[in-house]
Amino acid sequence: MDLRRHIEETQDEGKWTQEVVAKQPDLTLAEIKQRLELAYTIPAIHQVLAKLGLTYKKTLHAAEQNRPDVAKARREWKRGQDGFDPARLVFIDESGAKTNMTRLHGRSPKDERPVCHAPHGHWCTTTMISSVRLDGTTACMTIEGATNTEVFQAYVRKVLVPSLRPGDIVVMDNLDAHKNELTLALIEQTGAEVRFLPAYAPDLNPIEMMWSKVKGLLHKAQARNHSDLFAAIASALNAVTPSDALGWCTHCGYSFILKYTSRPSSPMSVPHVAQVNAG
Repeated sequence: MDLRRHIEETQDEGKWTQEVVAKQPDLTLAEIKQRLELAYTIPAIHQVLAKLGLTYKKTLHAAEQNRPDVAKARREWKRGQDGFDPARLVFIDESGAKTNMTRLHGRSPKDERPVCHAPHGHWCTTTMISSVRLDGTTACMTIEGATNTEVFQAYVRKVLVPSLRPGDIVVMDNLDAHKNELTLALIEQTGAEVRFLPAYAPDLNPIEMMWSKVKGLLHKAQARNHSDLFAAIASALNAVTPSDALGWCTHCGYSFILKYTSRPSSPMSVPHVAQVNAG
């Protein structure tokens, strides 16, 4: 908090210098960027880092994040992160899986190409809807086809609600299927509350990185039928550790959790996974 105030007070006065950074020997470039995002748009952050003689790898952001209304909403969300109880945060999102998923990279002898095989034809997408907590526990449902209001409501009623506790904060994006009044009422009846992320803000949802790990494991599993795919999804979710979840939350700006909790080392509980037929 002191560093944030110092950044905000000195930026407009042009006092951001190498000497300022030198006074923070444990401050990483990622932490500087993270704190600058609390007050400035992405172009402004690049300007500050340029003055410091600092660079980092190019990152692609949605251009809409630079809109004044979106930038303001993102700043307000980030400033509010300090008020969250990390043990109560429940992040929700959807992702997809298919039976033709293969590994994206491979090794082979010199001058030879790695070869993999996948079934030919049309593949129906399996939608995964899940939550993730700071301790790495998940509550997931799979269904053949896409998500709509009825599907998401079924997920909330049958899978999410049994996992919620009074005081939980359910965080999700602004998908229309998430905003049904009955669905929100089901969550609130448990004593939990719902918070919607700002628009164009997948980088503020740690579950996006969970899906990246899950999909990596699904590519490796190469499940070629739906029963094998379902088993592979459960196995991938079981591979999510408390250490993973803590790192993802910190990477998304929820670094305040380090003030409240030590790095967990106990194994996560078995994930709650449900499969729902399209009918």
